[in-house]
Amino acid sequence: MPNLNPAQVLSQYQPPDQPNSAVVPLGNAGGASGSDLFRYTARDGSDLVLKAWPIEQSTLRRVKQVHTWIDHVSDLEFIPRLRRSKEGSTVALTQGRCWEVATWMPGSPATTGSPTPEHVETVLINLAKLHLRWASLGVRLEKSPGLKARVEEIRQLGSGELAQLQKIVTSQKDSVVRTTAQSWLEAAGRLDFRKYASTELDELYIQPCLRDARPEHFLFRDDRITGLIDFGAMDVDSVVADLSRLILEWFENDRTLYDFALKAYERVRLLSERESHALRSFEVTSRILSGARWIRWAFVDGRVFDDPLALERGLKTALGRLRSL
Repeated sequence: MPNLNPAQVLSQYQPPDQPNSAVVPLGNAGGASGSDLFRYTARDGSDLVLKAWPIEQSTLRRVKQVHTWIDHVSDLEFIPRLRRSKEGSTVALTQGRCWEVATWMPGSPATTGSPTPEHVETVLINLAKLHLRWASLGVRLEKSPGLKARVEEIRQLGSGELAQLQKIVTSQKDSVVRTTAQSWLEAAGRLDFRKYASTELDELYIQPCLRDARPEHFLFRDDRITGLIDFGAMDVDSVVADLSRLILEWFENDRTLYDFALKAYERVRLLSERESHALRSFEVTSRILSGARWIRWAFVDGRVFDDPLALERGLKTALGRLRSL
């Protein structure tokens, strides 16, 4: 964790929101976004979390926009409440980072144990409710930004980047994940990238979405959803971006749960024919690209993960997905 000073940040908040306990650093709490988290008990007795946004995401305008979207649904009990500084802002800008203070959300991740129909149903119904609430802020019809970016990423892989990554990985003889990375690169080398780079994209309804709807971000106590965490990737896109990410990360190989999840979602918000088609495109591009992203993070960016096994686990999962195409 960088040399950050949470006390300097918290001094900008009202006395009830200032700490009445030790401010405990949590790193990124096992995530890979680059955020830094601190947990503490406030003077008013609230359990709060202080977050330093990743530097690459830390534009004041962007963070304020995400906070506007969070505030719009903060009446839902599983959404964190943002605290405001003495100046009335939900963002504190200091130490070259954007910071926020929000309520700590209790519960265990939905990934604890095997996915249950009760948890799947609850998550998908509430995700659909969030999508409807955010749609009330305005939607527009255009090609999915996320899907366009994925198709371009596939085009670049097939136009020379894959060969560059192979050279970089081959040169890193001391890497503990080199063998797994090479296996992914060999499998990727057998793909027809031109086929996937020429995917036709339909216009879809675009609106605020999570864009990183992972099952571990949904917290439960028994079968009751108690929290949704990590809104750092929020932006405008098709709701299908959230559906595909959630399903792929949670139960990609269980067709029964897959169908059950979509039915639960559509009890609240129906998918159009174009959205159903785009869901398949999101899934296919995810299976192709996930390994390349892990390799870039490890061998190009030199990213360090809080969980030492995350990289090996991520690459093995990506290899299995690629082989399933």
